[in-house]
Amino acid sequence: MDQLVAELGNKIVKNGRWPQALKQAAVCPIPKETTKVDIIDDTETQPISLLEFLDKWLQKMIYNRIQKNLNYHKSQAGYTLSCDHHTALVSDFVMNNYEGEDTLALFTDISKAFDSVPHPELIEGIWNSEISSAYKWVISSIIENRHYQVVIKEAKGRVASSKWRKMVYGTP
Repeated sequence: MDQLVAELGNKIVKNGRWPQALKQAAVCPIPKETTKVDIIDDTETQPISLLEFLDKWLQKMIYNRIQKNLNYHKSQAGYTLSCDHHTALVSDFVMNNYEGEDTLALFTDISKAFDSVPHPELIEGIWNSEISSAYKWVISSIIENRHYQVVIKEAKGRVASSKWRKMVYGTP
């Protein structure tokens, strides 16, 4: 399977476009708990798509190829090498610049922050980055023109689907 995904990833990079078939996901709300829940309430369900598995595999492969060319800035808070790396940078900054003074550090989890970023702004950030243009095309293509629909299977086996909607915010 690894070889097939690598071949697909190589073709995507060579063509510079993420296949449209990999940008349309049927999302199914799966209950977070084993007890009966209201599948309409998004706090009680986890949206899942089988496309997500392949998508993340390919994205990780591409990230591994471009990661060595990325430059992390001292003040960068997200998408650093690791949380430990970021914590070490903050600790070093505090120790080297505020010796003898009281310092307060507040860390928050903003893992959903990119869910609200409009796609044009994400794509602009990609094109302003220092990665090679071949990968800029691919990464921009991952974000552009994505669609989803919600599919719910009822207990009696009937399936209800929403209309296809275009994603305009967030990362896949």
